[in-house]
Amino acid sequence: MGRRLGQPQERTAILDVLRGRGIQPGTEAFRTVESLLEERPSQAFLDQTLAVLKEAVGGARAANIVDLCVQVAGASGGFLNMGTVSDEERALIEQIANQLGGPAIAEFNKQLG
Repeated sequence: MGRRLGQPQERTAILDVLRGRGIQPGTEAFRTVESLLEERPSQAFLDQTLAVLKEAVGGARAANIVDLCVQVAGASGGFLNMGTVSDEERALIEQIANQLGGPAIAEFNKQLG
């Protein structure tokens, strides 16, 4: 059994992104994301998802994924509620950026580098 993923504020930030993109509560896509937030998927699932993202997105969209990761990581407030990204979160976002390549790496360096 996996652990619940993220802090409550991070969960809210992720679900807000879905709503902002027109994915409403009760839809299959929304329920899928909720279930992924309830129990952390396997590392194999996460690796495969990242590989699919790399193939499916490019350029600014890859940079946008990194930007969303930074926003979600900062949602829990960090030190003095200033939206600080933890070292662990920073390392994970850097891994994602490296997998997505070019523009994603540039976005990571711009925001956290």
